[in-house]
Amino acid sequence: MSIQSFLVNLLSFVLLVILIGFSFLIVDRLVLNGRYTNSYNKNDVIKSLGERLNLQVQENNQLKARLNNVQSDFEARLETTQRKLDAIPLYQLNSALEQALNPTCGITLEKGRLTFRDQTFFKSESDGLTPSAKKSLDKIATQLLRLTKQTKFPWILRIEGHADPQTSPNQNGYTSSWMIAYKRAYTVGQYFISKGVDAKRLCLISFSSYNRGPYPQNRRVSLSFDYV
Repeated sequence: MSIQSFLVNLLSFVLLVILIGFSFLIVDRLVLNGRYTNSYNKNDVIKSLGERLNLQVQENNQLKARLNNVQSDFEARLETTQRKLDAIPLYQLNSALEQALNPTCGITLEKGRLTFRDQTFFKSESDGLTPSAKKSLDKIATQLLRLTKQTKFPWILRIEGHADPQTSPNQNGYTSSWMIAYKRAYTVGQYFISKGVDAKRLCLISFSSYNRGPYPQNRRVSLSFDYV
């Protein structure tokens, strides 16, 4: 129980005790003064006071409910603020990965995303990884494992697959450009998992051929960090 809730409950209890004591004092004074009549007796007074007590209890409950709502709203705002503060290291994660890679490996940082091209990472018209791709992904996986231990905020890695609009979906058994793009993202994700990266840290996305990139053939996979 929070301090705020304890103070509210304590205040309600004190008010209730005071009201009960005051009620019995009124009853005793009325008895001593002989102010009861046949139509207005002690039972009527007790009933009236009981109704007043019930109203007071209802008001106290409403007050506690309002305080709980205020507390919940405050906690939600605090969490939102903390997430905004945590966004500062989030944008540094891509840079950390880029610095760990060889500049000639074909990976570039563009608009907050690490992007690698088809001819460097994927076999022609497929989602199969090349040997050089696996070497680069090994370095990224090592950094992801390090970041998992060092970072305190809940991040995920978005793996975004893209396809060439000029490629026939029926080639190599693909049913659509959506599938080609997804399989490339899936292949990268599975490779990370095989290296010990937590699957819950990964998010796979297919853009098919509708999100044109800087490369004419649009065969690529992009990596970017985001919050859970």
